[in-house]
Amino acid sequence: MKFKEFQLLLEEKLSSYELFITKATEYQNEKNKNRPPKKRWDEAKVNRAVEGMWKQLAENVYNKVKPDAPVYAANIEEAWDKYMEEKEMYGSLNDTIDELEFD
Repeated sequence: MKFKEFQLLLEEKLSSYELFITKATEYQNEKNKNRPPKKRWDEAKVNRAVEGMWKQLAENVYNKVKPDAPVYAANIEEAWDKYMEEKEMYGSLNDTIDELEFD
């Protein structure tokens, strides 16, 4: 499975995806408030930073799952989804995001 497909799978399957986006946005907005007025980011740049944070988290998970995930299957997305469910990865990721605090 390619990374982009995996990222979309996580966005669809994780009940805490929206929570991550909310927490990351709050974190980036707080950082932005501490910048000098002339150096503050506009909303689009804040959103790109949040997207980058999500992408980094998804890449970390992808790199951990990829070595053990199914390689050959008629429907690779379904195979990866089943693998992640069997290993209880969605629940673990949801718990991690629920407890996540940005510094």
